[in-house]
Amino acid sequence: MTTEAVTGSSIDSNAEQGLLPFVLWGVGLWVVATVVVRLAGGFLLDPSMPLVVGVGYILTVPAMAALAAGLLRFHGVRGDGRGRAVAALLLPVVVLDTGALLVFGTLFPNLGSGSLGLLAAWLLVAYAGVLLAVFVPRE
Repeated sequence: MTTEAVTGSSIDSNAEQGLLPFVLWGVGLWVVATVVVRLAGGFLLDPSMPLVVGVGYILTVPAMAALAAGLLRFHGVRGDGRGRAVAALLLPVVVLDTGALLVFGTLFPNLGSGSLGLLAAWLLVAYAGVLLAVFVPRE
């Protein structure tokens, strides 16, 4: 009996290389998101524009859920493998974001210090959206 038959996943629980694409996607998505915040963060995370910030938070949840669900679908991940794949996707993002927040002023000179909390909260909202993908049913 194959692991796929037991877990309902194309990710073999004994083969971590099955998770490597998700780690790499996480790093790539972190780079893209960091560039976006560097270029547009002054508008998206302006404390004097709470409506823009709030709409950004609200749109982030379904966008991240759809992105992660799409990656799971693209890689054919089913069943229990979905949770492991999402964890592999988020792990590098969370680690890299932690470092980015520690050097916030240097990495994001376009953002005032009042935006640090807004960015940290936005990251948590984005992580929640990615985690929701585990519960999006596979078509």
